[in-house]
Amino acid sequence: MKRLAIFILLASGLCAQTAVNPVPWPPCSASVTTNCMLTAPDPTNIVASGSLAFGKGAYSSGNYHNQNAAATQPVTATLPAAAPNAQYCLDNSYNGSAPDTGTLRFQAAANQYLIKANGALTASGGYLQSTGAAGDSACVLGVDSTHWQFHSLAGTWDNPGLLAHGASACTGSPCTTGTVTLNTTGATLLTIVDVSGGSNDPNSDSVTDGNGNTWNHLTSQINGGTGVATTIWYAYSKSSAGLSLSSTETFSLTGHYAAIEVAAWSGTQTYPTSAYAGQQGGITANSATSLQYASIACGGLLVAAAALHISGTYSVDTGLTILDQSNFASGQTIGMGAAYLFSTSAGVTPTWSATGSAGGIAIAMGCFQ
Repeated sequence: MKRLAIFILLASGLCAQTAVNPVPWPPCSASVTTNCMLTAPDPTNIVASGSLAFGKGAYSSGNYHNQNAAATQPVTATLPAAAPNAQYCLDNSYNGSAPDTGTLRFQAAANQYLIKANGALTASGGYLQSTGAAGDSACVLGVDSTHWQFHSLAGTWDNPGLLAHGASACTGSPCTTGTVTLNTTGATLLTIVDVSGGSNDPNSDSVTDGNGNTWNHLTSQINGGTGVATTIWYAYSKSSAGLSLSSTETFSLTGHYAAIEVAAWSGTQTYPTSAYAGQQGGITANSATSLQYASIACGGLLVAAAALHISGTYSVDTGLTILDQSNFASGQTIGMGAAYLFSTSAGVTPTWSATGSAGGIAIAMGCFQ
């Protein structure tokens, strides 16, 4: 009996000493994509401000919950460089007294892309944003070193889009343009490209909006030699609330030798956050057929305006798309060009050109988010 007991003890001791502990899976990487593990999720998962940086420290995953005390506070979540199997989620939660309803934005870095549900890519440095409702929720999963797969779990998500646009002009000084009627339903931003002549400042022009929205303007660009000038007006609110919209919203402007281009956009920031991103620029020339702006970087929607004391056809390069244009008529109307470009996180140097004889040019640009 004693010999048996000793054998059992020896055997058990041998087993205990020769047992092999399980080997943990290696970290996920570009070369190891299966049977691997991510770092532990970021334990700081409550969002109480308007900005969030994914990938803080060594965390390559995290679930974040918007619980801002101001229920309508928008949140922009900035993504790091993509990596296989990195994953981040963000949702509108509950702040203790009400559901949070702010817009949520997943913002990619320069030269990074989000892949939408339909397989389409955002532009480089682009973003996807919810419309701002209780329960909005989405996740991103790293595919490779430059792409994030976007998964919408709840809510409506999009990036800036053009809904409608139209143009009108008038003759003389002062004058009132014809009415532009647009279906603005679903818009989060309204813009007006405004050109004028006679060295009049277009920021002193009068915008008429049938729905009474609140209009702001960027810095006007005035060419002192020929008197052509331009500015960009924008609206994202009405009387300390969101935009007032309709299927037949009307716009006009009283100015000097004026022409306007009106556009309605979706997918930008919503009140109380300004849709204007803070970047703008402009330049003028006395006698030229083309004019280039040095560089402007934008991470969302770039709107470009040109006032031209030149007859002919107008164009712009570096990927901008012409919205509308109207021709110059001496003593009557200043030539107008309006264009746009989505998600230009890298600097662009747009050049406006005209086919006619050299004349005055003024260009202005503004970035919206």
